[in-house]
Amino acid sequence: MSSCYNSFVRALTMLKSSRHLTAVSFLSMLSWAINGVIIYLMFLAFGFSMGPWAAYLLVVVNSLAVTIVVTPGNVGTFNLACILGLSLFGVDKTQALSFSILLYVVTFIPIMLTGFAFTLKEGISLASIRNSAS
Repeated sequence: MSSCYNSFVRALTMLKSSRHLTAVSFLSMLSWAINGVIIYLMFLAFGFSMGPWAAYLLVVVNSLAVTIVVTPGNVGTFNLACILGLSLFGVDKTQALSFSILLYVVTFIPIMLTGFAFTLKEGISLASIRNSAS
């Protein structure tokens, strides 16, 4: 566990550098922008008549919800936030649930697969994670 803590502290100290802070800020904004575009395109696919600003509002609602209430993989929390966010625009709960499930798959599965690929690339195994946690 101490190696995880040390790694986290090293990452935070890197943010003291304006170059690193700028890069992290840019990548965060880019991530939010891409999520907004994905949501807007899904609005179009679902036939929702909401503008891009509604997509970005949903990005904010979902981000706040999964920051405040953390569940494994954000399952449930993400979906509820999405349903509540879409209800602000009068979207039916059944459609909102379908939308939230598809959005979850579209946004989280690539992240999990990327994490898995980097885990394999770095040679990290479940056993090594268990050992470092003890």
